[in-house]
Amino acid sequence: MKFTVQILFDLTIGIMGDQKSNSEGYKENFIPMMNTVLSECLGNENALRVRDGMEELTEAPNLKEWAAVVPYHAELIRNVLPYGIGMFLHLADDENVKATFFSSKYDDNRNKFTPVLYVETEAVF
Repeated sequence: MKFTVQILFDLTIGIMGDQKSNSEGYKENFIPMMNTVLSECLGNENALRVRDGMEELTEAPNLKEWAAVVPYHAELIRNVLPYGIGMFLHLADDENVKATFFSSKYDDNRNKFTPVLYVETEAVF
């Protein structure tokens, strides 16, 4: 499944517990906040790409349209990005307790859904 910016918005609003009918106020800042989170998660995405034998991204995408496809792995889109974006949206609303919860989930899930990359080492004595 391809995830668009609109689908990511819907996921984020859903985990924030807000209704779609009340979410228009979040749209103004959503895309810039999303692009910030995409940049923060570039290393996580590239680790998934290495795991899957895909070419790494040299820079984070800077998406501008609601119909644009988010070129990240589904596990990041479903489990990490909504918490990072939700954290910023809650901060903008001065909802600091909710922002702290979302920040914690964002950090935990970035670790949980990013593979460990093993590299060859040489023992030198």
